[in-house]
Amino acid sequence: MCLSTVIQHTVGAIMAYFHREWDWSNVRSFSQVQPLVLQVLKKFYLLMNVAFASSSFGYYLLVTGNIDFLSATIGSWVCFIAFISYGGWRQMEIRVFLLITGALFEGALLSPVHTGLLGIDIGNYLCAILGTSLVFSCFWAASKSTRRFDIFYLGGVTLSASVVLLWMFIASYALDFDSVHIYQIYAGVMLFMVYVAMYTQELVHKIHSGDTEYIEYAISFFTDAPAVCFHCGRLVLRDVREMVRRNTVDAVKAYFYRSWNWRVIRSFNEVPPLKLRVLRLFYVFLSVACTSSAFGSYLMLTGIIGLSFATFGYCVCFISLIFFRQVEQKKIRVFIFITGAFFDGALLSPSYAWFLGIDHGCTVSVLVGASVGFSCFWAASMWARHFDIFYLSGVCLSTSVVLLWIFGASFVFGVNSDLRIYLIYAVIQLVMVYVAMYSQELVHKIRRGDIDYAHLAFTFLTDAPAVCFHSGRLVFTDVSRKLVKWNLHRFVRWLRASKTPSNSSLCLFS
Repeated sequence: MCLSTVIQHTVGAIMAYFHREWDWSNVRSFSQVQPLVLQVLKKFYLLMNVAFASSSFGYYLLVTGNIDFLSATIGSWVCFIAFISYGGWRQMEIRVFLLITGALFEGALLSPVHTGLLGIDIGNYLCAILGTSLVFSCFWAASKSTRRFDIFYLGGVTLSASVVLLWMFIASYALDFDSVHIYQIYAGVMLFMVYVAMYTQELVHKIHSGDTEYIEYAISFFTDAPAVCFHCGRLVLRDVREMVRRNTVDAVKAYFYRSWNWRVIRSFNEVPPLKLRVLRLFYVFLSVACTSSAFGSYLMLTGIIGLSFATFGYCVCFISLIFFRQVEQKKIRVFIFITGAFFDGALLSPSYAWFLGIDHGCTVSVLVGASVGFSCFWAASMWARHFDIFYLSGVCLSTSVVLLWIFGASFVFGVNSDLRIYLIYAVIQLVMVYVAMYSQELVHKIRRGDIDYAHLAFTFLTDAPAVCFHSGRLVFTDVSRKLVKWNLHRFVRWLRASKTPSNSSLCLFS
């Protein structure tokens, strides 16, 4: 009976430990953060920031020999016992001091464990600890600058990702370790950042329940980690299951559904001035973006910029595009998009060289050829006023001009293989065919009121599978219809010919 009671209480304690009642409602809501919640969160982030910085300082003192392992052990135990002894709101400042001092001694104690048992380098450990301290600083800054839950979480995560990446590159030059360790440490700190965002939701639920003692949160930040991670994993699995069951099929159908056909391409109507203006801006914008990407790839080819600089610049441009989403900020978005295309071109060259075996010269040739193709469509839109002439002249002009560029680039970049020249030309012509198909998509979007050419340039890549699938379906439907019509005519002719005695031996496929 006693053993069964112990087992029952143990199971109940484990279930109570892993049980959480909160969900993702605050993360997805646009409501204001309550002042009490914001005040407690600021104190918690600031306390954890100072505690991790103190831990890294204790580790530095142990490495430099200013403190030994025995003194760190005694100091850690003294701070732990004193922290338990002092309780209540009146002794809050003393408990904060004891917590920070204990973190200093804990940093000195944990460093031999990490460096000796786990084989972690001294510089890597110090870089990781300071990176975690920066994560709390970024969340504290996000809580100071926003009053809404969604922007608070998004700002904390994006700011942490960019600031920690900048810190990693600075520490790599200061501590002199290779790029493989940079990305490993960055991945570990990003996982820690995700846990900070999840535990923030736990804190919001506790504060709503009346528990506002942020010092206890600093202790339960580590003790509640298994339960919080388990609950978040359960919520993610539940959301993924519901999304797959309800929304995935409808989302895929809506993504691949297109209502336009080939009537505009085959018509002799004049292009409306608004559509023509947006198409011109779209072609010019993508031509400049491809030129910028080719220039970045060329600078990577010549060694003027490095991979680390290109990666950091691309991340900054991508994060900036998330914040500048308003229509009034179109010029800023255009500048960020072109700058991001520059860094993206610098990243494409080593990626294609490593994974596909394509040299840098071919990458530059393809990007410049795509820019020339967009320029040809822009030139066609400048003098053509009818849909059929516009599409036909754009395709024909890009075919001839791009071929001339490919032969010129073969001498500049040393592409001596004829097969490689024609492969590059075939790739660019496939892109131009897609440009013609996507132009029809643009005409349909402009008719519905979407005239933001910067957004249309971004969807040029994201809508590629849907546009290609819809175009292939239209081609297959037209070909099948023509074949059926042609066979029907032949069958009617055979029936008419078989009625006469002299042609009774005719067959269908004569």
